[in-house]
Amino acid sequence: MNGMHVRRSAVAVVAATALATAACSGGDSGATPGKADLSVPDKKTGTVTMLTKYADPKYAPYFEKVVQQYETANPGVDIKLEQVGDQPYMQRRPRTRSGS
Repeated sequence: MNGMHVRRSAVAVVAATALATAACSGGDSGATPGKADLSVPDKKTGTVTMLTKYADPKYAPYFEKVVQQYETANPGVDIKLEQVGDQPYMQRRPRTRSGS
């Protein structure tokens, strides 16, 4: 795996995390039913599980640093980092995608 692929994957995960925390921030936004409120709150809060299939120890520090930087920039957000091998990732992915 090259560094560019890892970097793109991490950027995609951080972007998805930002959207997820914005969507889960709670409160009444006053949005019209049936229309998504895509604004980003000033303060993000919540817990997000970040599942990666890059369990190789040489990649772990990169993802740990991404999580640490995001949590530092967003103090109300807690990211639970789970780094697993390919097979456990494939077994967990459908469950994770279904929201359970």
